[in-house]
Amino acid sequence: MTMSGAAEATVRGCAALVDEALESFFARRTAEVQRCSPFLAELYGTLRSFVGNGGKRLRPTMLIMAYRAVRTAKGAGQRPLEEDAKAVMHAALALELMHNSTLVHDDIMDEDELRRGKPSVWKMLCDYYQKTLTPAQQQQEQTPLFTGAATSFAVSQGILAGNLLLAESLRLLQAEPRCLAKLMEVYTTVNFGQALDIVGVTSGAAYLSMLSQKTGCLFSAAMAIGAMLAGASERQLTLMEQFAQSAALAFQLQDDVMDISPAAQKGHVFGSDIRQHKHTLLVEEALEHAPAAEAEVLRSALAIGPTASEKLVTDAALVINKYGLPGVERFIVDHTERAKRCVTDTENTPLWGHEANFFVGLADVFARRSV
Repeated sequence: MTMSGAAEATVRGCAALVDEALESFFARRTAEVQRCSPFLAELYGTLRSFVGNGGKRLRPTMLIMAYRAVRTAKGAGQRPLEEDAKAVMHAALALELMHNSTLVHDDIMDEDELRRGKPSVWKMLCDYYQKTLTPAQQQQEQTPLFTGAATSFAVSQGILAGNLLLAESLRLLQAEPRCLAKLMEVYTTVNFGQALDIVGVTSGAAYLSMLSQKTGCLFSAAMAIGAMLAGASERQLTLMEQFAQSAALAFQLQDDVMDISPAAQKGHVFGSDIRQHKHTLLVEEALEHAPAAEAEVLRSALAIGPTASEKLVTDAALVINKYGLPGVERFIVDHTERAKRCVTDTENTPLWGHEANFFVGLADVFARRSV
């Protein structure tokens, strides 16, 4: 089996453990909030469906495997010490819940009805409102912010749902103040990145910086927290965070590639970044290298955005694939190799214990994924 194949198998194994723990967590919390209000139980049920909807669990997997790497580098076994097992899983769940809290809010900001091919939280709440309330209850005049009662309900409750996931995440790390501080620091950085994403960036360098804040820092936190729980040295922490940042950039750039790849199974509408006016690195590269006429096609699609015809979006995607993809593929290869060198350089490999091959394989998985 190749290293990437072995890494994928390990990810599936860790994901199964995390899924089981998440199911147990939501079953317990839903029962607890049921005593407060049936609607809160409904809200937690919505979150349970959303979080359980096919996530790859990459961040908790990286946390678990970083813990194992440090443990084995220190000469200990791969399995967590008895007293560490609960802390490691709590930290893994905290990362996954925080990640999903950002996705809930992201879908509201982007007005995405789908996440992983199924309804987003705000869409599920909108459907719930329309099915359970009477027409009289649903009547509401248009306000400066919302077009109707269902939208107002869905967005308001969606914001609260994302907040609840964050609160649950922080509660899980109460017993680990150093890890909790790291998570809170990262949440601030993620929001900085999201703010910059909404404003929009105008250069490739600015786009990569935004990705580092919005995506890379949560991958880095996963590695750092797992390593902290195992008693990592400062050198190990530095290497693991550097690995995560480089691998995360390759991961997100590949995500952008999937957005304009009809064969990819991203779970979003094809060309959603174009429809949302996003100037990704792919777009910047395409505009720089495309002839004037083809660059104008792309600019038109980006300017029109959500109401662009399918033909215009498809034509714009073709321009990106032809003129933007080659440069971005080089970026992906470069960042993948940077991540690998954090592991494979002679002086670094012993610091990764028995898990060195896993992380080398994981870097390749990130760079080549199609789902």
